[in-house]
Amino acid sequence: MKTRLAFFAALAVLLAIAVTPADAAPKAVSIIKGPYLQQLTPDSIVIMWETNTRAASRVDFGLGAPNEDYVEDSTKVKIHEIELTGLAADTPYYYTVTSVDKSKTITSAQSTFATAPAAERNFRFVAYGDTRTNPGDHAAVIQGIIASGPEIVIHTGDLVSDGDSPGQWGPQFFDPAYDLMINTPLLPIIGNHEGSGNLFRDLFSLGNNDYWFAFTYGGVRFIGLNTHNASYSSGSPQYTWLEAELQSPECTSADWQIVYFHHPPYSSGSHGGDTGVQTHLVPLFEAYGVDMDGV
Repeated sequence: MKTRLAFFAALAVLLAIAVTPADAAPKAVSIIKGPYLQQLTPDSIVIMWETNTRAASRVDFGLGAPNEDYVEDSTKVKIHEIELTGLAADTPYYYTVTSVDKSKTITSAQSTFATAPAAERNFRFVAYGDTRTNPGDHAAVIQGIIASGPEIVIHTGDLVSDGDSPGQWGPQFFDPAYDLMINTPLLPIIGNHEGSGNLFRDLFSLGNNDYWFAFTYGGVRFIGLNTHNASYSSGSPQYTWLEAELQSPECTSADWQIVYFHHPPYSSGSHGGDTGVQTHLVPLFEAYGVDMDGV
């Protein structure tokens, strides 16, 4: 009896080994989000994308073709973030991204980006938000944005219905916005539908702590704030940072100061205005002469 039991136990082990995934073909790496453009300055830009499996990262780029220079990182990740530096200001570049896992390689379609201007000049930007829930409508809005020819786009939050659900980010945001984001930097701030904000911070590279940040484009200083899950009352880290930012040379020397966030101080809509923003942020905007604020 013991001999028969030992035989069947050994047979079970052999069968388990025979069907183990180790014998299966390696999963082919593919790009499931992006590539898309993030932080940009006159001499740098961040390019991001996501793959279905962990893989190494590489960006090829150049003025005349995308194969003149490259930056790579052998660390295997799913969410890829590569910064290109030493670029010429206000200049278009070609680029492709590549991910490699074992013998499997995927390269994106060739696309373009342009660095920020080093000096003040006229430019067009778009502000929009609340794109959750209806990807078909979002895709139509994206095509309208592309037709208007903006150089940068800011998003005022609520990118998806549930920001803690990984499965929503592709169909609700990155798929509809693909045609825009592959060529034009889109810089969002967090809304209440982004939930904990953990996936938001993983998927975007916005500077500072990714929840509140500032950047200059042309003669405009853009400031993004978090009115969702971080305090902005007097003495809080965000308030202290904002007050210092509003006094910074980058801000005071700009022709325009534009602050964007999710919850409007005043609104005729069904949600109404936000009393917290009215109490804590509006006085700062008025004291430092912010030109435009809200959503």
